[in-house]
Amino acid sequence: MFGMGIGAAAVEKLLTRQDVAVSELRGMAMPGRGAARPALGNRNGKSMVSWHQRHGFCANCGRAPR
Repeated sequence: MFGMGIGAAAVEKLLTRQDVAVSELRGMAMPGRGAARPALGNRNGKSMVSWHQRHGFCANCGRAPR
């Protein structure tokens, strides 16, 4: 699994491309919008990216990232 956060400016650039589909996670989780299994991976990826963005220090030693 791979996930990464991208800024609003990068999303705006992606919206103009024809070879990329951009969708918000909430809309993908709606019934009938796809298989449940891939949505689970998307939620897990979103959760990990959000956690890393909010927590700037190591959970084990308390050090800032290098």
